[in-house]
Amino acid sequence: LDSPKAEAQRAEVMQLLANLIRRQSSGSARHTLLSDLYRDVSDWHLMRRLNIDVDFDQARLNPKRNPGFVSGRYYIKAKPSMQSVSLVGQIGAQQTLAFNNASTVHDYLQQAKPADSADNDYVYVIEPDGKVSKQGIAYWNNTHYKPMPGSVIYLPLQTDLFSDDIEQLNDHIASLLQHRM
Repeated sequence: LDSPKAEAQRAEVMQLLANLIRRQSSGSARHTLLSDLYRDVSDWHLMRRLNIDVDFDQARLNPKRNPGFVSGRYYIKAKPSMQSVSLVGQIGAQQTLAFNNASTVHDYLQQAKPADSADNDYVYVIEPDGKVSKQGIAYWNNTHYKPMPGSVIYLPLQTDLFSDDIEQLNDHIASLLQHRM
């Protein structure tokens, strides 16, 4: 809880979004979607995720193999098994869809209504363990990827042909989603 890393990431994302919003004409659909995304990101409850691998057998036999915690304040939450997949990003409002073992990322996107400003080639999948992966969704790069229950699918902004700003913003938002509670 004491680490400022997640809040620093949020501040960077908010600055990039604010710059992008200023370049849009007021009242346009893209301006509205970006403003909604800005508001959503500012409302997220963030904590820095710690990925600590513990081999329980080794830790039990040798105390030095138990990584333990350094001093600080921690929040440990054992979540119940999720039976849904969330979609955030360029879809207007966040949506939560029922998890289906046979559904791929593409199947979940068929149930949602992506905005015109959403990237048509890739999405980011943030698994419950914090792993982030970029998955192809276009006809030419479609990956047959089945997300885990509790995953978040981030529909990124469509990238500009002559600028890397939006791609950088998409990467930062996907990284920030790892720390969202």
